[in-house]
Amino acid sequence: MLFSVTNRLFFLVSVLYLARHSPDLNLFVGVAVAADFIHNILMTIFSKRFVTPKFKIEYDLVKKILLEALPIAVSTVFIMIYFRVDMVMLSFLTNDTDVGFYSAAYRLTEALTFIPSVLMVSIYPIMSKYFSEGNKAFDYIYTKSFKILFASGLLIATIVTFLSEKIILEIYGPEYYGSVIALQVLIWATSIMFVNQLLSSTYIASGNQKIMAKISAIAAVLNIGLNLLLIPSYSYTGASIATFFTELIVMIYGIYWINKNIIHIELFKEIICPSISVCISSAFLIVLRNYTDIVPLIIVSILIFTGILYITGWIDSDDIMLLKRFIPKKTDN
Repeated sequence: MLFSVTNRLFFLVSVLYLARHSPDLNLFVGVAVAADFIHNILMTIFSKRFVTPKFKIEYDLVKKILLEALPIAVSTVFIMIYFRVDMVMLSFLTNDTDVGFYSAAYRLTEALTFIPSVLMVSIYPIMSKYFSEGNKAFDYIYTKSFKILFASGLLIATIVTFLSEKIILEIYGPEYYGSVIALQVLIWATSIMFVNQLLSSTYIASGNQKIMAKISAIAAVLNIGLNLLLIPSYSYTGASIATFFTELIVMIYGIYWINKNIIHIELFKEIICPSISVCISSAFLIVLRNYTDIVPLIIVSILIFTGILYITGWIDSDDIMLLKRFIPKKTDN
């Protein structure tokens, strides 16, 4: 768990540094590879404290794993397509300046995806165990995870939307002012990805990898179509909108399918209180964003948002316990 957090934090800090000092694509690729390399090295070293690996090929087990993993691999390919195809299509349909504006905003929002990843890395083994045992705790974990991911994604998207101009100017400088609108749209796509990561983990934990692969394939085709439709007229703003609507449709269908086939729980009531809380936080940001620095604005916005959720009882002791599960603990390593 600690190593996953270390990996993501290293990637986030590196991306923010490179975005400001040396926005070269090759360096971004190198940082991504380095982050995964560090994670794998740390995992290998730490695992030797518990097991001594013996290399022996068990063909039946390999076959079983490959068959179960194939839909996930297919899904990953399609997800990577609709994550990256917008940049490729922009380069063909517009110009380098527009690609640069979009890329600058995209890098910032992409780095934030480590937040739901950290939670789901911690929660997935529990979900898988409970589902295989037919335990009703599976429904409980799904609901609590949805609450946390929806609320955190909503808060982050709201803060970034109202402070996007300050963020772009602070990190990139005035020459990248065109990235502001792309950041404002892409951050909402990223907030939806928070929930979509939970949906993906739910598909896999319940043995429905094939459904995830089908949805990802449809999403890839949809995203390409939306990009073809929107980029010629709206450039990088159109690409941002295409990404947002693709993620939104994946989320809506995913919640519908899981509610119909796996977990029969109404989640609508879980979004009401965070929506009201974020409106109050938004009013605070609108009034004071021109008079206060970014950091104090963010801190106070988070305190207002979480304070309202806690006072109204939306956040309870169970939610706090679940949050503690993905806060890294100190180890001897």
